[in-house]
Amino acid sequence: MKRTGIILSILFILGVTLGAGIARADTTTITITVTIQSLSISVTTGGTWTISTPQATSATVTSSVITVQNTGNMSANLALSVTDTTGGGATLWTAGSAVNSNTFTLSQGASSSGPWSNIVTVPSLATGLAAGATKDFYLQLQLPSSVSGTGAHAAHTLTVTITSS
Repeated sequence: MKRTGIILSILFILGVTLGAGIARADTTTITITVTIQSLSISVTTGGTWTISTPQATSATVTSSVITVQNTGNMSANLALSVTDTTGGGATLWTAGSAVNSNTFTLSQGASSSGPWSNIVTVPSLATGLAAGATKDFYLQLQLPSSVSGTGAHAAHTLTVTITSS
């Protein structure tokens, strides 16, 4: 009888110990939502900026505001860049940080009277521009201090690029 009691006690202890390690399975659902981030901008200008009969070293400002809108779904950093000129025959003008012979500057500012930030040295236009927000700016072109070479006085074309990141 003692033996049967001991065996039953051992079986009971084993049953409780083994049963404690067994748990019922639980399930849960995880929902994952993926939103594709979109960087997109639109630009509104008065069209092509044509400057006729400029004087060397003169500064000319866009006559109307340029507006960039963040049409993406996340904030964007905007930067400007400018190319050296095309056209002008064999002599191109170079975009620089200061005017010089055959070197021009292009700057951006919040109003038509400045202050001006040179695009070559300070390319940032906006930091953290919210989705749907706009940034207005003007451009100022300062012509070379002197021009020389074949075609130096012919028409020159430059391109401004706005990049969002």
